[in-house]
Amino acid sequence: MPKEYTLDLSKDKARNFIRNLNVEDLCFMFIKIVAAFNKKGGIMKSFKIFLCVFVFTVLTTGTAFAGGLWVRDNVGWWYLRGDGKWPVNAWQWIDSNGDGYAECYYFNENGYCILNDFVDGYRLNSDGMWVDNGQVVRIYVGDMIDHINNPGHVDISGTIEALSYEDMQNRDKVPAEYRTYQSGYLVLFHFDRTRKINIMSGDGTNCFVQDVQEVYLPGRDDLAGRNGQRVTLSFDFSQAYDPTDLEVPFGRIRAYGAGVVQ
Repeated sequence: MPKEYTLDLSKDKARNFIRNLNVEDLCFMFIKIVAAFNKKGGIMKSFKIFLCVFVFTVLTTGTAFAGGLWVRDNVGWWYLRGDGKWPVNAWQWIDSNGDGYAECYYFNENGYCILNDFVDGYRLNSDGMWVDNGQVVRIYVGDMIDHINNPGHVDISGTIEALSYEDMQNRDKVPAEYRTYQSGYLVLFHFDRTRKINIMSGDGTNCFVQDVQEVYLPGRDDLAGRNGQRVTLSFDFSQAYDPTDLEVPFGRIRAYGAGVVQ
């Protein structure tokens, strides 16, 4: 990122991300912005950003901090996630106005939003939104679980399934030459219903909205005795990731730190 960082408070994108802020929200935003920018240009630049946001909030009587923030510098627009990082080389669904519907944007190798161009054959309008036949494409995310931008926990009910490594490899049809033989169990948790969750990629760079039906609970042999039981677990999905390498169990989100509620 370039050395200078400023919020363009005249743009609707910035306004849409700052609604109904209270003192706690402001303090939390300040801490995250300082953490993100201190190494880039010092605390004073971070403080200037915070001060601009505070003044804008007071003047506009308006608006809600949605966990992420559009930022503009002398190169273009980029998106500061709630974890202090920004998307790179990726399509991202972002609800920019808090209406429960997300638009799709593309961010280049430097983290900047591409405007008024084509990427992978898809048209992006002047606001960076993917459009199809002249219409902005949107998906409903009003019920999405997003602990990357909005830290917290969520209780989910479902069923425990404990499998040996051999049984899991049989299920995933792992070729004999790639099989490993380990003791213990692989514990899966099958949700009662599909959940839309914002999940971090295995390399820790980008997060993606996914419809999730089950997750893998690494290192949870302690739950193997509940095989087949319906339980409620408390999740912090900021501790989950979607593996990028071929790992057994294949294609299943790894969710760490889940606690049994009942």
